[in-house]
Amino acid sequence: MVAYATSLGLSPGFALDLAVNDPDNGMPWDFHVPAKCEKAVAKVREEKPKLLIGSSLCTPFSLLQNLLKNKGNIEEKKRLLARGIKHVKFCIQLCREQISKGRYFLHEHPNAGTSLQIPEMVQLLMHPDVTRTEGDMRAHSMKSQDAKGEGLAKQQAGWATNAPYVAEQVSAQCSNKWKGAQDRHVHLILAELELPRFIHQPYAQQSSKDFGANLSPTG
Repeated sequence: MVAYATSLGLSPGFALDLAVNDPDNGMPWDFHVPAKCEKAVAKVREEKPKLLIGSSLCTPFSLLQNLLKNKGNIEEKKRLLARGIKHVKFCIQLCREQISKGRYFLHEHPNAGTSLQIPEMVQLLMHPDVTRTEGDMRAHSMKSQDAKGEGLAKQQAGWATNAPYVAEQVSAQCSNKWKGAQDRHVHLILAELELPRFIHQPYAQQSSKDFGANLSPTG
C-alpha cells in the first residue's frame, strides 16, 4: 500500500508492522517490544502523517477463533489473545495521538470481533469525532481461495475513523446485494478451514485508490 500510494500523488509515508524490518537493526516492528513502541510514537510525531492506518491482529480476534475458543491449545490461545489486546491498546494510543494533533486515523478490526470489547476501544468509539462503520472486503476487490478456486472474499470488516470521507469509502457494500448474484464469493471462515491462502494485494491497492481519491492534491 505504501508503494502504491506514490502513484496517486500521495506522500508514500511509512509502514510499521511485522512484515517490515526496522532499518536501524533489521528487526521487525513488533509492538510487543517496548523500544519499538517508543520508536513508532516518535516516528509518528516526527513525520505527522495525515492519515494513519492500523489494524487489530486477526488471529486472536477472528470469528473463527471465537467459535473454537474452547478447543485446541487453550493456553496458547490465551497467550495470543493477551498479545492481541496489547497490540490493540498501542494502536489506540496512536489513534488518539492523531486526534490530539488534528490529523486522521483509520483502524480496521474484525467485524463483531472481541477486540471491540476492550475498554480502550470502547472509549475510543465514544469520542464525538470517531465513527464506526462496516464494509464488504469484496467491494474493494479482496480475493481468497477455497476448494473451488479463487473468488471475491465474502466477509465484512469493521472500521473506526475520525475522517468522514474515509468512512464513506470503507463502508462500500458488495454490488451482489442489490444486483443479485454476479460474482462467486469465498467465505473466509470456510476458506481458512479448507485452504488457508489469502490474496491481499488487489484489496490493498484498491483501498489505496479509494482513499487517494479524497486525500490526494487532485482529489
